[in-house]
Amino acid sequence: TNNYEYGVNKLLNLFETNKEAKAVADAASKSGVKDIASLMINPIQRLPRYVLFLKELAKCTPESHLDAPNIKLAVKQFEEVAAHVNERLRKHENNSKVLEIQSKLWKVRGSPCLLSPGRRYIMEGKMYKIRSSGVLAEVHVFLFSDILVYATQTVLLPGRYHYRNQFEFYGAKGMYF
Repeated sequence: TNNYEYGVNKLLNLFETNKEAKAVADAASKSGVKDIASLMINPIQRLPRYVLFLKELAKCTPESHLDAPNIKLAVKQFEEVAAHVNERLRKHENNSKVLEIQSKLWKVRGSPCLLSPGRRYIMEGKMYKIRSSGVLAEVHVFLFSDILVYATQTVLLPGRYHYRNQFEFYGAKGMYF
């Protein structure tokens, strides 16, 4: 579910199956790049570094300097871009978690669709439900921003859950966890 890992695996597979790609990797290795696949994370890691660099540059630049306003503007704009990228990554990771949970659930007539606009994964864990017979039954619950899903652990499929029901929080506001 992680696009970075998926991309790295695809790139490594390309190096194994494509002569031209292998030649590029070999040339990069000879020029001092230890692992060309590791370069894929650099653009994401650079944004915070640029923000830090520009903040330090702004501290060292006198207010009277011609470039001072532009440096302050650059700091603000890079902070906005970094915040946007972080928010998009957070949303992607959340959607990946929701899809991962959805793939673990099954029911007799297909699996429920958990991915929904605005839905956020919050937490999961075990609880006990009192059956109509009065017997306690262990259930696994998945709490999202707008629903609570409960399921039971499957015996035949380890790591999978049999979907039982879900409760929706209509009009719920101000829920913080």
